[in-house]
Parts: sequence; structure tokens; C-alpha cells
Amino acid sequence: MNEGVRNMFSLHYIKEGRISIEWSSFYATMFSCRSSADYDNFKNFTKDQAEAMRPMVEQFLETIKAYLKSIGY
Repeated sequence: MNEGVRNMFSLHYIKEGRISIEWSSFYATMFSCRSSADYDNFKNFTKDQAEAMRPMVEQFLETIKAYLKSIGY
């Protein structure tokens, strides 16, 4: 995931109303977490932190799947 992908997701899916705006901050948070894990020295997330995010990640994925299904994918 890179900054361009995040910006395009926001522009084409959030701002156009295809995906609810409530997911915008969640996606930004996940983007930040992933970037930190990849590029910050010694940045680790605990199992508890990951498990705490799991329900929201699953809801986000279900939202994306529902959108894709609605457009024929």
C-alpha cells in the first residue's frame, strides 16, 4: 500500500460515495500502521493490538466485498 493508493481510494471511492465516509479514517489508520511496521525501525505490534483491530478489518473487507458484488464482481 502506498500513498498514491490511499489517495486514489479516497478520491474514487470515499469522495464519490461508493464506500461510506466512516471508512476513510479507518483506512488511513491502517495505512499508517502498515507504513510504521514496514519503515520504522523496531516498530512492532502485539498480538493483542492486532486482535483488537480484527473486527474492524473484517467489517471493512465485507464492505469492500459488498461493493464489488454490487458492481458485478
